Amino acid sequence: MSKIRILHISDIHLTDQGIPIWGVNTMEHFHRLVGCIKTHSDIDAIIISGDLSNDGSRWSYEYADNVFSQLGIPAYVCMGNHDNFASLNEYTQYCRNVRELQINDWGILFINSVVPDTDNPEKNKARGEVDIEQLSFIKERSSKYKNVAIVLHHPPIETGGWLDRRILENRRELVECIEECGNVRLVMYGHIHCYTNYVQNGALYTSAPAVSYAFDNRLAKFEIDYGAEGYNLIEIDEEGIFITPYLLNDVKE
Repeated sequence: MSKIRILHISDIHLTDQGIPIWGVNTMEHFHRLVGCIKTHSDIDAIIISGDLSNDGSRWSYEYADNVFSQLGIPAYVCMGNHDNFASLNEYTQYCRNVRELQINDWGILFINSVVPDTDNPEKNKARGEVDIEQLSFIKERSSKYKNVAIVLHHPPIETGGWLDRRILENRRELVECIEECGNVRLVMYGHIHCYTNYVQNGALYTSAPAVSYAFDNRLAKFEIDYGAEGYNLIEIDEEGIFITPYLLNDVKE
């Protein structure tokens, strides 16, 4: 098996016209990310595990899509709770919102864990859920591949501290589904704005550090961990799965 190299990116949180949020210039961080991406070679795919946009605006999606298209690396994105499903699909062409792709003998399944806010149809709830249809999709499609990776926005396992408020509500059902499949080796997600890496019953669960602004469960709730913004490089070969987190500030362009 030839090596697979994936850049796992999450929580970019671009805004309409690049307006700063939480006192952070997420546009500046995005361009720093792009410079970092250019330092890597032989990347098979960029996978964005949600919150490409912070406000679901047309401008943010078109801007990000145009920038990623100039990198020449296939880019795939799943929904985050700050994304707008209709706008994501209408205004991105290069960053494809797909349900499934194959790289070598790996199948990569994209799961929408976002729950719409019934009180405000333009918004989504912070917490996530994977419905029965998507659990069935995982079981059915995973049988087609030797190895499977799953991408979603919300963490399906607990990470500790206050960050567990920002997690998948029916995580037990998803984890049981993953374990029943028997060939899900990797689960990628975001939402908690920090890097984590756990092995549980043969599957590696990992979250990418946020590009926009970082959190840490050792800090106070929603206190920004300045300088911890980044992304993951995931390398897969016959020896296993290897994850290297990179900080935006540490990569020399």
